[in-house]
Parts: sequence; C-alpha cells; structure tokens
Amino acid sequence: LNERPINKHSHSKASKTKTTMRASIIFLALLVVGLLCVCNAFALEPTLATSRRVAMQSSFFVPSQWNLRARAPLDAHLTVYVAVKRTADSLESMFELSDAVSTPSSPRYGDYLTLDQLHSLVKVDPGQLATVQEWLCTAAPSHQVLKSTPAQDLFSVRVSVGEATALFGCAFGVYQHQETTQSLIRPTSLFTVPAEVADCLDFVGGLTRFPRFSRHSPPVAATERVVSAAEVPHTTPATIKEAYGIDDVGSNSTGNLQSVVSFLEQYVNLTDLQVFQSTFELPLDPVAKILGPNDPLNPGIEASLDIQYLMGVATGVPTWIWSTAGNHDGDNEPFLKWLLDVELTRHIPYVFSISYQDREDTVESAYAERVCQQFMQTTLRGTTLVTGSGDWGTGCTDQCRRFQSDFPSSCPYAVSLGAVSWLSTPTGPSAATSWSSGGFSNYFAQPSWQSNVVNAYLNAPPTHPPTQPPPSYFNATGRGFPDLSTIGVDFQVMYGGKMIPVAGTSAATPTFAAMISLLNENRLHLGRPTMGHINPFLYIVPTYSSDAYVDVTRGTNKYGCCAAWFNAVPGWDPITGLGTPQYSVLRDLAMSTELFARFQ
Repeated sequence: LNERPINKHSHSKASKTKTTMRASIIFLALLVVGLLCVCNAFALEPTLATSRRVAMQSSFFVPSQWNLRARAPLDAHLTVYVAVKRTADSLESMFELSDAVSTPSSPRYGDYLTLDQLHSLVKVDPGQLATVQEWLCTAAPSHQVLKSTPAQDLFSVRVSVGEATALFGCAFGVYQHQETTQSLIRPTSLFTVPAEVADCLDFVGGLTRFPRFSRHSPPVAATERVVSAAEVPHTTPATIKEAYGIDDVGSNSTGNLQSVVSFLEQYVNLTDLQVFQSTFELPLDPVAKILGPNDPLNPGIEASLDIQYLMGVATGVPTWIWSTAGNHDGDNEPFLKWLLDVELTRHIPYVFSISYQDREDTVESAYAERVCQQFMQTTLRGTTLVTGSGDWGTGCTDQCRRFQSDFPSSCPYAVSLGAVSWLSTPTGPSAATSWSSGGFSNYFAQPSWQSNVVNAYLNAPPTHPPTQPPPSYFNATGRGFPDLSTIGVDFQVMYGGKMIPVAGTSAATPTFAAMISLLNENRLHLGRPTMGHINPFLYIVPTYSSDAYVDVTRGTNKYGCCAAWFNAVPGWDPITGLGTPQYSVLRDLAMSTELFARFQ
C-alpha cells in the first residue's frame, strides 16, 4: 500500500496521507464482508423474481470456434462482474477533470489524482445499489463477493450455476474451443434480469463474451515487404531505436514504471528474456514484479514479444508483468478482472502495453462504454494505455457492406497503434501493411482533439481512382483510429530458446509504449507529471513541429472480405494514423514550456 511518489504538481497533502491510508485499509477490509452481510437487511420476498424481465444483450451469438458440449452442472461455479451505473454528476465531473489534466494548454495539466481522490469522485445512486443487492440476495443467497470498488460500482461475484440460472433466467452450458480445447460455462440463450435491476446496471460481465485466442502472427507472412525481405534488416531493439531516433534510457531513480498486460494464459519464460537481452547486447534488467499467474514452461509468443520489446526499447525502466489468465474456475472475463484489480491497486505503472483486441461489434455497446470509462479513470492517475489497432484489415459485416472497428482501439482514452513495414532501411520510408486495421468507431464519437486532422481526411478533394472507400462502409462521425503507427513486421522474438519472426499491431504496441515510458523518464527526472492521457498531446504536436511524425503515404489495408478499403494518404488516415513517430522531437515537445504553460 505504498503511495506512488508525488511530484511537485500533486495536490495531495502529506499530513493526511497516513490517516487516509489507514481508513482505506479498514474500509476495504470490511467492504466484502459488508456486501455479504447486506443480504440480511432484505426480506427475501419474490418481488423482483416475479417482475418483468428484460434482456441485457441485443442478441445471442456463439462464435463458430466454440461448440456446446454439455449442460453445465448446477453445482459448478462461475464469476460474474456487476457494473452499477454511476450518477450523471459523477461521470460529468470525471470527464471534465480528464479534459483539464490532459489538455496541454490547461492550467491544471498533469494534476493527477491519488487513488483515494479518484474513489471519492465515483458515486452511485444508493437506491439503485440497494435494488441490485436485493436482487443478488434474493436469487443467489449464497453468492460470494470476491472484489469490489469502494463505491460498489463494479464488483465480481462468485455464484453457482444453479444461482446463476435464477439470477439470469436462462440455462447454462459447457462450451469448448475447437483448437485449444479450452472449456467455459456460458448461457445457452439470451440472459435476462428484472426490469428494475436492468435500470440500475451498465452491464453484467462474464456471461456472454467468448475469449478470442490471439494468433501468433497476422494471417500473412511475418516478413511482408514491398521489396524482398532479404534487402530489409530484421526488426530488433537496435533497428527500432535507429528508425525512430531513440537515444534515451531509463533508471531506478525517478520512480518510473511500465507494464505489459497478458491475458488468456499468455505466459513468459524469463530465461528467453535473458537470452534475448544477451543476444542483442541489452542490459540484463530483470522483471521487477509479476502479478498474477505465470507458467514459464508454457510461454506465449504474444507475451514473449511484449516483454522483450517493451524492455528492449525502454531499457532501464522498471517493468512489471500483469498477468490475468482468465481460463479457469469459471472466470472467463480477464479484461474486467484486470480493470477491477487496477482500480484497487494503489501504486500502478505509468504505462500499460495491452495486446488485447476484439472486433467492436462483438462486444455490447454498454460494455464498451463502461470499459472506456474505466480507461478514463485510469488515465486520471497519470497512466497511459496503449493497444494495437487489430490485424484484420478493414474486416467486414453485413455481407461486406460495412467495415468492422476494433475495440479497445476505438476508446478515445487508449492510444491505438497501426503497423507498417520498412521499404528499405529503418530510417527510410515505410508502407502500411495490408492487415493493419483502422477505421472509425460505431460506438464512440469523434473526440475534439482529432477533429481537425480527421475532417481534413474526410474532406480531401476527390481523386481518380478514389483513395477513400464509399462512405456507407464506415461511420464518419466516429472516433478515428489508429492514432499513429510503428514497424509491425519481422520482430525477432526469443521463444523456447529459438529466434522466430513475429508480426502484428501487437508488435507496434510495446514499441510505442516504450517510447512513452522514456518520455515519462525525462519528465519525472525534472519532477514533472507523466504523460497520462497522451492523445491530446499527440494530435497537437504537428502544430509545433512538422518533424514530429513521418507521414506514411503508401499501402492499403485491403486484407478483409469487403471490396473496399482504406489507403495511406498524406496527412492522417485510418490505416497509419498521424504517421510514424520521431522520438527525439516528441521528447523535446513533451518538455516544451511553449506547449505546456504549466512548465514555465
């Protein structure tokens, strides 16, 4: 429970810290007990049980890779996540504060919150919370609250299948994944809750989503190039640093901290990491901490890529592995579990590299909206979340009449990374890869900080042949992604004692996350705030320097089943974003007293 180091811009008062921390410890220790005991306050009458029920999802869908094998035993258990609506005033306060602390010109830029300050902003309606508690106690009297936020706006509950049947008005089955043979428990039809309860909830998680086990690489050659792969250097920490002008290193003296986030049994073999570091003449920095499970005998390619390149590019920065397996004991919603853990952890890293993507239309809009709100809350603590834009090109829905967006790339509070390939040398021009996803969200509106560049793209004069797909394929008013791109092919990864090539936007993710960590290193060295919600900064820097990004004007993302796609064009585009970053320019601008009046 150590407090994160406080720089000179923090408004927390040291004199209150010890008392506040002691009160928080006592409160959190009693919270779960209180949630369990609250059942005694309700007469277990069938009021809610007999009321009108409404579905909590728009449709029932089982991915083709999953097969129903058997009816779930009634005494089996599963974990569900209950998201109670926050009050409108609470949400408005947090969104307003987010704008204030992330807008470079704001006098409150960088005034991030401690965990206790954040929790004090989160409010739920007491009457709505009581309705949810009564529903749980009536239908599942033996339920166990595993973890909860102090406001009880998000908590995980362990229930038996029999209790889940009563809670959600549906039967449950055991589903098995065709390739991995992983099994999980899910409803066999739409699940419902009493109408009074539905009015109090954002969503119930852990019931409908099926894990999408990531590929080791996009479904194309890992050495995709416009010219022969033999003429282009492999992607290594050294060639990345050469390409983007990275000449900084981290240290243990600033309090800096970064982390990879691993899901779905993506584990790390630390011996592979050491061999990787030795092979490329990197410092033999150890992993500072591993949170959650890790099986070094069963490493994942994705997790190996993430840790080797986050640490290989941002050398010297203390690094965590935050692992959330999510395939056992009925807990199959690792993303929500991780977000809940983050909100309950007092000291969190300043950068999270997240290699976890899904097609936006495969998640309910209410779920996506609430997860994005949780992202926003995390950035209020000065932390940046980085993710890839997806590896399916434009994707397609409705028999190729509509492109698919990526989630969580579509969340405005995450940095979305596309993937490019080098045409010749690391410092030469790049081209978009055909599988790098991009486009416009169907859930989230276009944020103001990107409206200028996105509108410039949308309103560009028509060309022949056209460089934009027909507007019916995408939502032009949605959040555009990716934000920018880096190299995403032919990453040399040490896996099981062998060097293998790996590609994907998930390779670009730790590459740019490492650069943000180094920006933080420079700021922390001078006692300045970390980058936090960095997107407003990323989109304003071209106003101050045309050298901040190298524009990518070659390539398309036509890997998909539609007859149209996006093209890389001058300026921002929905395949390469703003272009590829030039680290030294971004570093100078991140420290600029002209750009950040707060630093004067």
